[in-house]
Amino acid sequence: MTVLKPHRQNATEPDLIPLGQDGVLIRFSLINDPQVSDQVIATRHEIEAAGIDGVEEIAGSLTSALVRYDPVRISRTDLIHRLAKTMAQMTPQQVQTGRHWTIPATFDGIHMQEVCELTNQNRDRVITDIVKTALRVLAIGFAPGQPYLGLLPDHWNFPRQDHLTQNVPAGTIITAVQQLIPFATTGVTGWRQIGYCAFRAFSTNRNEPFVLQQGDMVRFEQVSESEMADIEKSNTDGMGGARCRAQL
Repeated sequence: MTVLKPHRQNATEPDLIPLGQDGVLIRFSLINDPQVSDQVIATRHEIEAAGIDGVEEIAGSLTSALVRYDPVRISRTDLIHRLAKTMAQMTPQQVQTGRHWTIPATFDGIHMQEVCELTNQNRDRVITDIVKTALRVLAIGFAPGQPYLGLLPDHWNFPRQDHLTQNVPAGTIITAVQQLIPFATTGVTGWRQIGYCAFRAFSTNRNEPFVLQQGDMVRFEQVSESEMADIEKSNTDGMGGARCRAQL
């Protein structure tokens, strides 16, 4: 297996790893980190802008990006060298996003007290951490359109549960390893449940089923139970009162 490391200055040098029949994995790290997330997002945008013939999809994760290609139009060897050349020409840059989301939420999940103990904070301080932190969409995955948001302060770096919770409702806000996820659909999780929102990141009833994109910024806004009930009454599009503004 060929693993290529492009020459780059002032940045982590990623591995370019053949994956499956039609993929190349660009792996920056095995550990999540804000700088790594920046590199993943910037690299994905740079490859998209390069318009390499034969590239069919670029999917970013927390620490890597998968490039899928058409083997009839470009060989894996040629693609790896084109990717290496593109990344070698990149200059250090700050990731910018044009979209900032505000999502109303309540914070009375079944694991809230446990999270208070894990972070060594009271409930008010836990909620303050959440609503005051500008969270980036680090990746989309696990379920259709489901965002991984982070990173929260270091004291939120606690592990998943040692068991799975079944039938977690859509809209549940869960947390682990300095991240938050508003559940896109009903599912199973090992993460702790701390809140709820009426926002649905995925819906087949919208023109764009996936609302959020990797690199978007998100803030949660605390609302009361009665306010959430009002939001749900008019939540015909699944946006749950979420508001989006372009970066100024």
